[in-house]
Amino acid sequence: MRYIAVEWLWYRFPDRYEINDSLPVKIYSEINELGEEIRKIEFFLNGKVGFASSEISYCEVEQTETELSDQVIPELDVIDESGGTTDFVIGITKEYFEQIWQVIVDTIKK
Repeated sequence: MRYIAVEWLWYRFPDRYEINDSLPVKIYSEINELGEEIRKIEFFLNGKVGFASSEISYCEVEQTETELSDQVIPELDVIDESGGTTDFVIGITKEYFEQIWQVIVDTIKK
């Protein structure tokens, strides 16, 4: 398993990008050995969240769905090569991902 965090910094460049609350600014993903995303947590600029797994899909942003990617997620070095000045990708630990997942999912389910 791999765990990654992706932060898009487009919102820091309002002269180049339209500010859009329906686009996530940070995504945490759990990825299996085949490169398939199996859990995802999305954070939006307006403070709302979404999450998805094979059992559940939830998003607080109207007219937006948080879904697992249907594409293979490449390794970090490949993502870094294709990125630009508006994104930031790092590997995170399983424990860190689990902590965020539990806080978000438990909060929403209450």
